[in-house]
Amino acid sequence: MKHRIHLIACALALCAAPVWAQPSQEEAALSARFDACVEESDGSNEQLVACAEEEFTFWDKRLNAAYKKARQACADDACRKKLQDAQRLWIQYKEAMNAVVLRGIGSEEDMVGPLNAVSFRTEETKKQTKILERLYHSKTD
Repeated sequence: MKHRIHLIACALALCAAPVWAQPSQEEAALSARFDACVEESDGSNEQLVACAEEEFTFWDKRLNAAYKKARQACADDACRKKLQDAQRLWIQYKEAMNAVVLRGIGSEEDMVGPLNAVSFRTEETKKQTKILERLYHSKTD
């Protein structure tokens, strides 16, 4: 009986594996250029950091556009002020945490810290972009 339960559990796990392996919507949103850059690189930390910086730039531009649209979607000056204050606090958090990730995990000399730091900045910027995009989309829908 115990053996049969184990076989059933294994079969269920194998059937469910393709569902778990599906990339998230966030992963699917990565820019095509980042994937191409990584493929074209020699795998060195310097090139990976350069690829990650390109990905960060992609999301930073999208963030700036989302912030502008969110400000335009605000009904009044009080809304714009709250949004501006929140965005400034988010920037302070992102910069402070980036410094911790850069120096806390690695050093600038070994390139592990910079790679982790740019990955952190990219992920945080991507999350903030999605939040701002939902704000102005919900206003215009």
